[in-house]
Amino acid sequence: MFREGLRLLLSDMGFEVVSISSYMALEDILQANIVTPELLVLPQPLDINTSTIDLVRALREKFNRCIPTTIISAENYLFDSHMEDEDIVILPEQIKPKDLRLQICKTLGMQPSMSM
Repeated sequence: MFREGLRLLLSDMGFEVVSISSYMALEDILQANIVTPELLVLPQPLDINTSTIDLVRALREKFNRCIPTTIISAENYLFDSHMEDEDIVILPEQIKPKDLRLQICKTLGMQPSMSM
């Protein structure tokens, strides 16, 4: 349910959304020649057998770019302070859609639309 809501929110914002739910799907994405993502929005923890941070680092290495990342965490601990230096924003799972939209706009340097 959470994944579908997030996909809809990002689609409504005009983004093309690539959603994965298995390690095999991740491998397919990493081997495909797809355009570098503008933004990564990932849950913590993931449903696949890797950590969210390791996935972020693998994707950044694959695309040879520090892709801005938002991690939506269901866990009640803070990540290391170096995450800010790596252009990673950690948000609570209970974040409201409006606040998530605003954070994504801020991360990407976009103006929020008037409908937000």
